[in-house]
Amino acid sequence: VGAVSQREAPNAAATRGRELDRFCADADIEVAVNVIGQFGATFALARVKSLALENGLSETAAGELVSFADDGSQEFVVRRFDDPQAKSSSQYYTGLTFALDLPQALDPATSLADMVRLARGFADQLGGQLVDDNRRPLTEAGVASIRRSLEKIVGEMETHGIPAGGPLARRLFS
Repeated sequence: VGAVSQREAPNAAATRGRELDRFCADADIEVAVNVIGQFGATFALARVKSLALENGLSETAAGELVSFADDGSQEFVVRRFDDPQAKSSSQYYTGLTFALDLPQALDPATSLADMVRLARGFADQLGGQLVDDNRRPLTEAGVASIRRSLEKIVGEMETHGIPAGGPLARRLFS
């Protein structure tokens, strides 16, 4: 046949694999903002679901509320904010987490803007406030900082030939 095998040296392949693994670990982040009730107020599950459906979200079997992008991919999810200090209730939430899986999002910057806008709307409608993971109020400066971090990681993904939300990213980060 006259064919020649041109495979990579095992040591070089292992080194490349470790570098890819390290990069993926750094890029595999979830961006989240939270809405909690002011003064310890809770949110009725029925009201949360109603608001979600009014805003075009869909409910999964696991109880998460999902926003889908135009291409049908998951844009972000809304789920119960876990508060280890609070009593668990199936009818009331102590808060909500709006979360964006960065590598899976086709347009992370737009998804982040949509997610934050919706979270603010939920906070207004439910009498809550937008906070970070440490329960500190999330300001415009905080959102801008999150956006810069997101843009940096998206740029690094593109430099590595793994565009966010693309087929390769979805395979690597699933």
